[in-house]
Amino acid sequence: MSPMETLLDDLSRSISNKTFYSALTLALALPDMCSQIEKGLKTGDRNTYISWVDAYMDDDYFKVGIQGFEDIEFSGIICYALRCRVLHNLDSNINDTPVIQKQGSSYTLILDLVQPKSILRDGKYMNDGWIYSIDDKVMKATIDIMYLCSALYKTVRKYYTNSTKKAELDTAAKKILCKI
Repeated sequence: MSPMETLLDDLSRSISNKTFYSALTLALALPDMCSQIEKGLKTGDRNTYISWVDAYMDDDYFKVGIQGFEDIEFSGIICYALRCRVLHNLDSNINDTPVIQKQGSSYTLILDLVQPKSILRDGKYMNDGWIYSIDDKVMKATIDIMYLCSALYKTVRKYYTNSTKKAELDTAAKKILCKI
């Protein structure tokens, strides 16, 4: 098994075992590594991460069904804000940054991650992994943490499988694994 496949296998096991923090930190960190390798950088930055998530995350994972906001989705900006909060502050609440631009207005996102099967709508568990509402320039989103981790896992797995830079990804993954 290649070093990158080992990291992906670790993420998959964390998701299966419902080790929320382990799954979330690895799921949010792997796009950093992929984006750096893709751009040939030694260190990543905000724009590189955001661009990578926007380019590779499947649009079908997170869609908003609110009239006038159908094009809003879990974007690279939101993912990067969450990555920073989780990896630097051990906190998953994003509630202080206008991250959504729509019709000339900025909307602040309040994002909460919850454990699986704790999202309810009309008394039923959500199947699509998240719920949302928009009220007075605030978009509130609640995301099933394992749904998000699975979406990021599938995104990175697909990227690695189709990548022409597997050797570079494996070299970067090996550096991480050698330090563990």
